Amino acid sequence: MKREAERSLYGEYNQLQLGINLDLLADAYLVCITDEKDNVIYEKTIDAAGIVGLHIDISAYEEGLYTVTLENDQESFTGEFEARTTGLSPLLQEKPVETIYNLQGQRLNSLRKGLNIVNGRKVYVK
Repeated sequence: MKREAERSLYGEYNQLQLGINLDLLADAYLVCITDEKDNVIYEKTIDAAGIVGLHIDISAYEEGLYTVTLENDQESFTGEFEARTTGLSPLLQEKPVETIYNLQGQRLNSLRKGLNIVNGRKVYVK
């Protein structure tokens, strides 16, 4: 018979990531996240031998309440978290700003003929 854990699962939780403490568990365990309609959103078997924490990206989860369950042979852990829209997703998907420099270290607005330094990498333009 499995026993229910009394300690918190979460090491860190925000709108982008769910962090789970694994120091209570040993060997392999099953991680399962379900939504309010009991649809399985995430399911993975993890070997916890060399891990102390698990981080799951929840930034694309729709708004709502989710249940996370961790199980091994001896114990079962259950917790809930709420995913919320932050408005940050479009900002995170924008193209990163390119910094362009010439060989003299002067910042440029666009690529020039010859050797340019773009985001720390050499780029040659014919």
